[in-house]
Amino acid sequence: MQELKEMTIDFDAVREKREQLDEEQLNEFLFSWSTALGGTVKVLLGMMGMGDNFGVPVKIKGSRKEVNSFTRALKGERRHMDAVKKYGLDNPNTYKSKHRLDKAIAGFENTTGLKWVIG
Repeated sequence: MQELKEMTIDFDAVREKREQLDEEQLNEFLFSWSTALGGTVKVLLGMMGMGDNFGVPVKIKGSRKEVNSFTRALKGERRHMDAVKKYGLDNPNTYKSKHRLDKAIAGFENTTGLKWVIG
């Protein structure tokens, strides 16, 4: 049986690249990194929805603030998806969930300087 590869989200690497690269190189790096992060987030949301990580180890590296803001945004996405599924789009519970998600996303963006990867 094939061993599952660890999923790593590394905010430290982004911080280092900001110091090392010129603007054009940094934009290219951030585009690639954000694309990869988006795929990882979608996989994580799927695993959260099933209540199982299928034995896939996940490591999030960065400052405590970065990791916490990422975790809040990820949980906010999951909770909002659950609210939409349970209540539909036009329900006060769903609106509240969306508002909390928007706050979590703003916190992530302010803390990391990155755009949230799910729109």
